[in-house]
Amino acid sequence: MAPPTSPLLLVLFLPLLLHSSSTSAKVPPSETFSYTNSGEFGPYIAEYSATYRFLPIASSPFQLCFFNTTPSSFFLALRLGTPRSESIFRFVWTANPSRPVADNAVFSLLADGDLRLTDADGSLVFSSKTAGKDVKGLRLLPNGNIVLVDTRGSFLWQSFEHPADTLLVGQSLNVGKKLVSRLGGYSLAVESGGLALYMNKIAGGKPLLYSTGGGIMRITGSELKSVMFRADPQVWINNS
Repeated sequence: MAPPTSPLLLVLFLPLLLHSSSTSAKVPPSETFSYTNSGEFGPYIAEYSATYRFLPIASSPFQLCFFNTTPSSFFLALRLGTPRSESIFRFVWTANPSRPVADNAVFSLLADGDLRLTDADGSLVFSSKTAGKDVKGLRLLPNGNIVLVDTRGSFLWQSFEHPADTLLVGQSLNVGKKLVSRLGGYSLAVESGGLALYMNKIAGGKPLLYSTGGGIMRITGSELKSVMFRADPQVWINNS
């Protein structure tokens, strides 16, 4: 017959289990980071005639940066474009489009797994809400998707699920999600019957539906669940 288990051993063993689980949820020190919005501005032309500061997180042609069009009013954004191309830099994703930050704001991946943007006064502007999860690092994919991955490479959070004003190739816009123009005046929403265009800044506060997207897409006989942006690469044939 097996000897009885001592209650004292159970009590001592429980803290070890708790300590083990909390330790496994920590991001490796080499994967954590903290970048401050400070320093010189970039030299290239950007849309909105913006000034910007690059962050060392890039996957060509994408790179994270702080940009502003008004002094001391910055947004953490993903820019699209390369210095050698003739087109201007475009900003295709913003962490919190309704909340600009000042100089010395901080973008960080903490040891507890949370991706955060805090303003210079310490106020929280953006959070991935992944603290305590098995986050092992941040990756910027070649398609422009910013992801937090676990030990198996699965996505615990991704920017593709939180669109701002742009839909990138391969990105889906699901029912209940919408694209909102940079200044907030217009939005494109996915509804069960198709795409809907709204004018947001209306007296009284309620968005005004001004197009059901009939010329773009209309679904009959079934419910629309999501829209994905797909594009085929251009092929140039030189017959000379």
